[in-house]
Amino acid sequence: MNTFNIIRIAYGGALFIFLAIFAFSLISTYSLAQISIDPSNGLELNPENLVRNVFIGKGVRIESVEFNGANSAIGIFRNAQNDLGIDRGIVLSTGEVKSIDQSNNDPSTGSSTSLKDVKDEQLEAVAGRELFDVAVLEIKFRPVDTRIGFNFVFGSEEYLEFVCSPFNDVFAFFIDGPNPKGENYQSENIALIPDPNDPTGNTYTDFPVTINSVNNGMIGSENLGNCTSPGESLDFSTYFRDNALSRSFTLDGYLAVFRAQAEVVPCELYTLKLAIGDGFDFDSAVFMEAKSFSSALHTLDVNTPGVDYSLMEGCESAFIEVSRTENLDTDLEVFYDVVVADGSATLGQDYLIHNGALTIKAGAQIGALEIEAINDNEIEEDEKIYFVFRNGDCFEDTIALTILDYVQPEFAVPSDTFLCDGESQEVEEIHDTDQLHIFEKSGEFPVGDLERGDCRSSIVVHHALIN
Repeated sequence: MNTFNIIRIAYGGALFIFLAIFAFSLISTYSLAQISIDPSNGLELNPENLVRNVFIGKGVRIESVEFNGANSAIGIFRNAQNDLGIDRGIVLSTGEVKSIDQSNNDPSTGSSTSLKDVKDEQLEAVAGRELFDVAVLEIKFRPVDTRIGFNFVFGSEEYLEFVCSPFNDVFAFFIDGPNPKGENYQSENIALIPDPNDPTGNTYTDFPVTINSVNNGMIGSENLGNCTSPGESLDFSTYFRDNALSRSFTLDGYLAVFRAQAEVVPCELYTLKLAIGDGFDFDSAVFMEAKSFSSALHTLDVNTPGVDYSLMEGCESAFIEVSRTENLDTDLEVFYDVVVADGSATLGQDYLIHNGALTIKAGAQIGALEIEAINDNEIEEDEKIYFVFRNGDCFEDTIALTILDYVQPEFAVPSDTFLCDGESQEVEEIHDTDQLHIFEKSGEFPVGDLERGDCRSSIVVHHALIN
């Protein structure tokens, strides 16, 4: 059955009828919500663009990106919320990423990418053997805050049969750079299993994330080991997700969303190496959430009555909301400056800042500045307010607000007109908008330009009884 909504709008002297049709198609919701993956093509979907435009979030400045591996082993994934618990991001695989978003009707899917052309000694040291189809993504960056991190999901075709096997695929997230606790990180693996007893997810075990450390809690049917070696376990099955009957993607098992993180020194140079390698014939992949690689003290959100960060004199205020990213236990003082330039508005004369000293109190996540534009009854050019927020010691965010003069609208008001029941009268606004207003009853009606944030203009329609 189809549903029809009819909307009647009068604008600019013409009457338009919009017919909105909402049809229930025969396309299944399954197909619309299924994960989809596009491999790197060396052009717009090259690895550096994937990192800079997809993976990186707030508070991280990228110095360089290098990828060593086959383009078919890295790509972008979308629509994965129902499948993985994260919607989109970048994916690294020991096989071709384009083979992942297929129905899981083969228990042992495998494909080759770089074979032995790419080697990584650090990853092979973790595996304890030679690896194949290695893909390495290396990012040099500077953080704004004292902690960096990102969200990821690991999955593999080697679940469930090869749990406890000595030939498993392996991946790691190696970090190098200054350790705030002393000396330097030296290829420290931050892909660790979180402590299931800590609901915050900020406490980690010493176990790296591998097939033999986090799984369904049972030795695989191939019976190639017992998971008693260092770094192996059958105790973290709470994080395992069986995917054997999936119609969405082909990996037999995957894990809950984990967060890799490390304490860092703000503004210092670090190297993050994301590496994955094939220990056997079957594919594994690690999915990293879009915009989750971050290190921001806070993020900004601007709400203004008008479009393009504008507010009108004498009307509603604008708000700059500041949200802290973590650590709600202490007060967070947010530092900002108001920069004066040509055409700048004058504080106290053109606008007011409420809550000028911005501190987010302990237990709260959001603080806000309220900016009110003063009605000075003068005709003048638009004026700017420039805010510069300091996010740590090496990052700044600039916000420019525009104060608009109030302009009283003029109307082509008709002569006295008598309306009978069911009739209406159009009143045309003069000048740039040429907007028609239709009045079918008496009362006071707003007629201001909403795009300019005009809250002051209204028109009064009187009703008279005639005997």
